[in-house]
Amino acid sequence: MVRLCRKTRSALKRILTELNVFKINSNDNNDQSQIRYQIIATRLYICLLALILVILTVYLALTPQTYVKTINDPTPAQFSNLHSRYPLSLRCACSSISIPYDVFLTIEARYHQICSSVLVSSTWLWHLENALLLMLHFPYRHEFGRHAGSQFHLLKGLCTEAKETITNSLEQFLNQTLITTQVIPKETFELQANAFIVEWKKLTSNTFNRTLQLIRATQYGNHLVASDLNSFFDVNVMSNTFTLNSSIYYDECNCMLSSSCHSPMRLYSTWDRTPRYKFDISSFFVGCFRLDALLKSTLECFYNQTCMDNVNTAIQPPSLAFNFTALNATDNLPNETIDSVASNLFVHKWSESISFDNYFTFCAPQSCTYEYTSRRNVILLITAVIGIFGSLPALLKNIFVIFLWLMTKVRYSLIAFFFVMDTSPKAE
Repeated sequence: MVRLCRKTRSALKRILTELNVFKINSNDNNDQSQIRYQIIATRLYICLLALILVILTVYLALTPQTYVKTINDPTPAQFSNLHSRYPLSLRCACSSISIPYDVFLTIEARYHQICSSVLVSSTWLWHLENALLLMLHFPYRHEFGRHAGSQFHLLKGLCTEAKETITNSLEQFLNQTLITTQVIPKETFELQANAFIVEWKKLTSNTFNRTLQLIRATQYGNHLVASDLNSFFDVNVMSNTFTLNSSIYYDECNCMLSSSCHSPMRLYSTWDRTPRYKFDISSFFVGCFRLDALLKSTLECFYNQTCMDNVNTAIQPPSLAFNFTALNATDNLPNETIDSVASNLFVHKWSESISFDNYFTFCAPQSCTYEYTSRRNVILLITAVIGIFGSLPALLKNIFVIFLWLMTKVRYSLIAFFFVMDTSPKAE
């Protein structure tokens, strides 16, 4: 056994020391110098090849590889998970690129309690109309019973107009479409949807407020006269001329000079034979124009049960008094002007819902593709090394063969040169 091991070791040593991959079958095979060069070249070739193999293996092992993966029929949860891990490379093409807003948006308005309160009910307006009939016989310009009916009718109209404006605008808004070729990430999608909603609210509010401004400007610019005797007609039938006198004053403010003149309504007991003054409703105004006066007013009195009861008993006899409760001061600010409420479209609170799942379902991506980098496992590393290293030995061997051939040519040329020099005749 020991002898066998020795023979094997001797054979391996002889093979390694005499290994020659550049041996050429030619007439100079017995040239020991040429063989020695070939053996040295073989050793250099093997060492260089091994060094390149080690460097290549280490490089491929340490360099991350980029992989592309595809997931079919992804769910919203899978998409969100993939986006959190691969935000830059994730791509999910939508099957439907045009998505209506009403698929993923739900918007509802909770209106100010004024618009659903008894203050705009037909029963309360009927009571105010009766109070107006009682006051027509008395020359009290600022009296609540004379003007409140028209003001609360106008308030009801503003509520109705605001609701119709929102309804029509919302229908148009939700009929718009969102164009997306790729699925939008949830965070970006919600930001865009919120931006759409904010812009829509702003445009709708501006539209409603411009309408109010146009009405106010038209009234004042054309000096239109209200039917509740805020201004006077002086008519001369015989001369067939009509004279309008609008120089009405409210707290020393002339309506000819300003449309914003106003003063508080005064409460009288209208059902008495001789009306008796009770108090001013300090935050509820009468003025040159109904709309201007109403917008400057607040409903503080109607958030106070005592004040409301006083108003109720003053404009109607006890047998016809209207029984209602005050507005809820915890829902809205009592000192908020009608102008402020109207500028917000009489909306107390918006209820909005943005559904990313509905958007994703309608978008219906059939697949998602993403890229990620990772180090190669052993099998992939071996495959990559073999793929790159495959043709390298042959190329390197050819380089060495050319180098040996050049060395042989140079060697023979030098031998021939020196041989000729030695055999040339010497000078006498």
